[in-house]
Amino acid sequence: MKKAISKQNLSYTQANLADELELYKKILQVFQIGDYYYYSTNQEGEIKFLNSDAVNVLGYNADFDKAFFDNCIHPEDAEHINSFKNEIDLFRKLLPFKKTMNYKVQYNFRYRKSDGEYIYLLHHEIPIEVTNEGKILKLLNLDIDVSYLEPENKPTLSFIGLKNEP
Repeated sequence: MKKAISKQNLSYTQANLADELELYKKILQVFQIGDYYYYSTNQEGEIKFLNSDAVNVLGYNADFDKAFFDNCIHPEDAEHINSFKNEIDLFRKLLPFKKTMNYKVQYNFRYRKSDGEYIYLLHHEIPIEVTNEGKILKLLNLDIDVSYLEPENKPTLSFIGLKNEP
């Protein structure tokens, strides 16, 4: 059973999410560390919404799917990303339901743009919709071009606690 929980109960309605995204966009513009785009996915990684800024950052049409996206990850980083996704799944399975939405995940990787050039993306994701049983239905993702910060950096995974979580 799907549940849109109120803010007090750890989640957001669609209207609240849209308002909050606009606020975050303004904050990112003030503290912008690179060009970025955001999108939502289900737990399997299927893209459900893709912000049009992806065209500016990646150069591809904004209607590509998960398979296309995965194919553009640098071959040397793909193994790390698959390993990270397994670690993320395990981490989330071990969390109590009420803490699921209190952690964001962050990792970096190289991504091939439409012109063939690779850029470094810093990826963030956080659950935004869960079932009563704690199964994640939707994730908010944000990718930031940090090429100028990471000329030769190995992909790194971080779990970042929110709301006073470690």
